[in-house]
Amino acid sequence: MFVHAVMEKPAPPTLPFTEDEMLGVDRGIKNILVTSDNKFYSSKHLRAVKAGYQHLKSELQSKGTRSAKRNTMRLAERSDGS
Repeated sequence: MFVHAVMEKPAPPTLPFTEDEMLGVDRGIKNILVTSDNKFYSSKHLRAVKAGYQHLKSELQSKGTRSAKRNTMRLAERSDGS
């Protein structure tokens, strides 16, 4: 059994704005975010955290014990959410 429902909803009211109030955003790798008003946001901390997870994962995998495998699974769940 299938149900197909269609609903129309009016668009929310928008406030008028000028071009001075517009902001462009560029997402990257080295700089995680760069805005059109020339603000740079570094991804240095994110890369350090990712490198830490990578190092810990390689250490656990090289051990090969049951608890290391269990911790690797726990680590995979934790690092997937970030």
